Amino acid sequence: MNENEKFDKRLDNYIWNSLRPYKASGINNVFLGKDLLIDRPVIIKALPINQFTDEFILNNLLTEWQKIQSLKSPFLCEIYNILLTRNNLYIFEEYCPQGNLRQFFIENLKEKEKKIAQFLNDIIKAFEFLAKNQIFHGNLKPENILISNNLVKINDFGFKHHLFRKNPNHLYQSPAQLSNKTKFPSIKDDVWAIGCIYYEILFGKTPFFGLTEAEMIKNLKKNEFFLPESAKNPQIEEFIEGILRKSEEKRWNFHDILSSNLVKTLRENEVKNKPSLNDLDYNAKSILMNLEQTIRKNHLDLEALFLRFDSSGDQSIDLKEFLALLRIVDPKLTIIQIERVFNMIDCDGSGSISLEELKDLMGFKSHINEGFIEDREMEVKIGKMMYVLRETINRNGLNLNAIFARYDNSGDMNLDKLEFFSLLKDISPIEEEMSDYLFRKLDFDGSGDINFNEFRSYVMEDTALQKKLKDLEEKTQEMVMFLRNLMYGQKLDMKKLFARADRKGKGKINEEEFKELIEVIDKQVKIQVVRHFFKKIDKDGSGFIEYEEFASYLK
Repeated sequence: MNENEKFDKRLDNYIWNSLRPYKASGINNVFLGKDLLIDRPVIIKALPINQFTDEFILNNLLTEWQKIQSLKSPFLCEIYNILLTRNNLYIFEEYCPQGNLRQFFIENLKEKEKKIAQFLNDIIKAFEFLAKNQIFHGNLKPENILISNNLVKINDFGFKHHLFRKNPNHLYQSPAQLSNKTKFPSIKDDVWAIGCIYYEILFGKTPFFGLTEAEMIKNLKKNEFFLPESAKNPQIEEFIEGILRKSEEKRWNFHDILSSNLVKTLRENEVKNKPSLNDLDYNAKSILMNLEQTIRKNHLDLEALFLRFDSSGDQSIDLKEFLALLRIVDPKLTIIQIERVFNMIDCDGSGSISLEELKDLMGFKSHINEGFIEDREMEVKIGKMMYVLRETINRNGLNLNAIFARYDNSGDMNLDKLEFFSLLKDISPIEEEMSDYLFRKLDFDGSGDINFNEFRSYVMEDTALQKKLKDLEEKTQEMVMFLRNLMYGQKLDMKKLFARADRKGKGKINEEEFKELIEVIDKQVKIQVVRHFFKKIDKDGSGFIEYEEFASYLK
């Protein structure tokens, strides 16, 4: 949203420019505005009261929207508020910056293949949730499937179905809707629309093709569609044919959809991609282990504990709630530590963790203790290997710097995974699992590389250096959090912040200029911290931080 935007309308705590409709919506009565109370962008839909010729329909829709407003799901576009004036009904909704499903695939063609499966799974989850709450959409199409943080958000629950019945979108309407045999939407109408949309995003055209609208409707009523030759996958063929049956009685219901081979495969792949104990670093595992031990030691009920911090009651907790939960385990845990664990568990980037995800990860189903036994066994194996390495270095008077440099192909005093694995293999035969575990253990700052100091501190058992590196990383992360708060909390412009240091206007800053910028935050900052922070942002090792690097790191 443009900060210089002029607003001419205000209702309650919402402001917007009524002369500038939101272009992405393609509708004149939709606007992008602002919620002054919590400083966030909102979508505002202004619906003229005179369009509601039937008071029963208006009351029905208000009841439905209020019900949707009370529900919480990561796959529904959130309704913040509904306000009624003399002339208009206003709906204030969540803003989804990635646009709708159609726009997303036009702008992200390279991601289409890998995103289709995820988005279909998201859509099915959304409608599974809606069906359980006896809510049916009735007007589903790519334009009202929105995308935010790479997650599907279902929007526009049925009001266009009622307001614009004289000019409906036939492409996604079921045969019953086209024949005006139904006044209100049903689950079978939504199932049909999901089939049409899935067909279209797979093959680039709607299933019931016609050179004219009349021909298309004719084919639809005949239920004539063909799967392209590219649809060799029997699971896809079974799914589409099951949900695009003309007869409502024969058309799949949601039980059939969830039992289908395609959806089973989608859910299995989703489980495979979820984080396991082996995907978490040692510190994250330790935090979860302590939580598990606290719960068992004090005979606590995990579900009751979870619900205690689930303030919204949607069976999921956000970062703030997760922080409060973990603080009962260890009050000394830092925000940085907790945020890191949260982000590792929240692999889909939804901004929340469900009760089932936490249960699975902690071992109430997957046996967390077994995971830690494996780690301890791994520590013994690695300990033996490190002992051999240290003895070899001491006995032969080898130069550790030279050993490291031999495998540092890029010459930047950092080893990536492949370089580190080559070094380990030359020391002694080592399992890939052990190599990966050791790499994550030595990568103190989580940068994806092991620098020489990290390597030396571990190999030579330099605990003082290990502590120093961890302190440097923690202080650096505190500054990162402070800068992010300035930009996102206090709305400080990132470009202005960078320009303050880039006095020569070259689009890049050196270490000295970066130090002056950091000293604005902390005048007592040590040069070691500045250098550590500088190197983390200077990804290409050029000795300068360019604006793109700066912006990318602080996002």
